[in-house]
Amino acid sequence: MAAVLVLEAIFEADLPPEQYAYRPERSALDAVSHVQKLLQTGHGQVVDADLSGYFDSIPHAELLKSLARRISDGAMMHLLKIWLCMAWKKRTIVGECTGRPAIG
Repeated sequence: MAAVLVLEAIFEADLPPEQYAYRPERSALDAVSHVQKLLQTGHGQVVDADLSGYFDSIPHAELLKSLARRISDGAMMHLLKIWLCMAWKKRTIVGECTGRPAIG
């Protein structure tokens, strides 16, 4: 839980209010309500992007580089690297972890 508090504080401020997925105190019902309000005020189109399968193929090296640009704490970066690879057996040809751990 402590890691969530640290990471959330770093990244939550950058997300636009229109994004609802995987955010604290936001739900799918909130997103539907927002879309209904937009439609009632004259907006005629809704765009929904489902990135099915994307999280199964995230290259961890690139993800960790991206995270390191925002996270200066070496211990947190080490912990994230461990989490990313701990539940994965799948490896690329060069032996890098890919995808995401299966977190319940």
